[in-house]
Amino acid sequence: MEPPKRALFLDLLAAYFAGPLQVVAGQSLFTGEHPASASDAVVLRSTGGSPDLALFGLRWTHVQVMTRSRDPLWASNRAWMVHELAHQMNRRILDDGAVILGTYPDIVSVRLCRPVSEPADLGHDPADGYVYTVNLRFQLGVTARE
Repeated sequence: MEPPKRALFLDLLAAYFAGPLQVVAGQSLFTGEHPASASDAVVLRSTGGSPDLALFGLRWTHVQVMTRSRDPLWASNRAWMVHELAHQMNRRILDDGAVILGTYPDIVSVRLCRPVSEPADLGHDPADGYVYTVNLRFQLGVTARE
């Protein structure tokens, strides 16, 4: 059993959120840090959790989603959409079981998804954009090799 790697999970989660958020990977959707050049951006960052070698093939991970735009409504709306998508994912998990992200062999099963916070306004960043953040907590299963 091999727990999923954080970078793989962030990439798969970004792909899951891209359509509903109406953002495009590499243009307005990123993992890691906010790019200096993108004015409208949604960024997913791993902010901790259990180590890669978790017990029983499960691990907890936390993801911070930050939105930035010169349009405060765009940034706020995307943050609230992420919050609602997390609730929708959790309802789907409760109804149907784990949500599977990715394709073989790079598959991650999401066993639980909960917002840890409501979206918060962080003010302006150096690029003069409005910044919002929402924090999510996930319980992940092992990859397809389980």
